[in-house]
Amino acid sequence: MQNNFYFLSHLSPRLNSILKGKVLSECFCQNKDELIVVFGDQSNDQFKFVIKASLSPSFTCLVFPEHFSRANSNSTDI
Repeated sequence: MQNNFYFLSHLSPRLNSILKGKVLSECFCQNKDELIVVFGDQSNDQFKFVIKASLSPSFTCLVFPEHFSRANSNSTDI
């Protein structure tokens, strides 16, 4: 679903408006074939926007969770 042009053409402007002015604060993985990217505000540490990408060969998806906590173990910085 997230691999076609129609979906990405609607998602891109929305992400652009959300991420404008944000900085990449964390990028890590906790599971195989998974990437978690966290964007934050320099002025406000409480606002964070999380993109969780599941990139397995059989199924690819993007998830935008409102609340996310990083695991203490089995987590690798990228």
